[in-house]
Amino acid sequence: MTSDQPRILIVGGYGVVGAQIARILARRSPQARLLIAGRSLEKARQLAATLPGSEGGRIDVGDADPLASLAMKIDMVVAAVNDPANALMKAAIRRGIAYLDITRWTERLTPAVLEAAALAPVAPAVFASSWMASVPGMIAIHLAADIAEVERIDLSILYALKDNAGPNSVEYADHLAEPFMAFEAGAWKAVRPFTGPKDIRFPGGGVHRAHRFATPDLVTLPAATGARSVAVRLAYDDAATVGLLGLLVRSGVWKAISGSAFEQFRRSLLFNPGPGAPHEVVVEIEGRDTSAAAQHIVATIRDPHGQTHLTALGAVLQVEAALGLDGRTPRTPGVHLGETLQDVDGAIAFLRAEGVEIVVTRGPQDRQASSR
Repeated sequence: MTSDQPRILIVGGYGVVGAQIARILARRSPQARLLIAGRSLEKARQLAATLPGSEGGRIDVGDADPLASLAMKIDMVVAAVNDPANALMKAAIRRGIAYLDITRWTERLTPAVLEAAALAPVAPAVFASSWMASVPGMIAIHLAADIAEVERIDLSILYALKDNAGPNSVEYADHLAEPFMAFEAGAWKAVRPFTGPKDIRFPGGGVHRAHRFATPDLVTLPAATGARSVAVRLAYDDAATVGLLGLLVRSGVWKAISGSAFEQFRRSLLFNPGPGAPHEVVVEIEGRDTSAAAQHIVATIRDPHGQTHLTALGAVLQVEAALGLDGRTPRTPGVHLGETLQDVDGAIAFLRAEGVEIVVTRGPQDRQASSR
């Protein structure tokens, strides 16, 4: 552990995800001192007042050095808000402070990882920006270790439109019309968005049509598992939204309205947060064992409390691992991917204790899930 009373700064700490990270950390690690921060000092102080041993502060990632005004020593910075210029990341690494990011999409993740590596961190710099703070990817890598040759990994996500989400959760909507790179049959290939439809049976019992979608998992999973093909698909729980969105993307209209003038319309289509809804993910792995026998593993993940809760839990796992709050040796200095968490069995036990339903099966492919 870094100290008997580690000091953890959560930037974006009063947001939908950040506040849950703070509450879970306060409950699980009461010895930790939390600094809740963001652009609104008032909101930060309001949340801090509800958490023993916490303080509120003002941090703006738009500043050249967001940490310049810090008066206390910090052991870890959690970026629960977008850091578009990497200013917060660079400020933490240059001060020798452990860093966690859970916000970056693929096109911003790779440059940030390279820049972080060039800064030669003397503390852990963890990028858990894959889906749900890398929780599905972490489980996929853990299960893929049981297969000698991994042929394919599929992640299928069911997005509930009435889930209690923050506005940053639909940032991907601005990129839905853009082609992306994916690893297929051992080579990187360009993929058109909203293609490759597949009917997926999710753990809640519903079957929903999912389409190809870009997340950082497309980059991290091939590197970590050696899988010859990796695909991520996204489904919505509202068929009308799927039909309209598909029409807009395939017709080119979505790309035509990609400018700032139409941002409110794009967000309104996919961002209508409600009181909450379960978040569901299916992880499917195929390959062969050492005797060349076919292997098929399916893991289903369902958080009844929604996507923000699962993301917060994933972030807490990363903080505890980085600082050694889980009783294990802290992560070594340098750049780490969130998916490469070492004690995955312990992580799964923690997630289940927090209400996340995780089921792993090995056997024939579900005939009710089919590609079209």
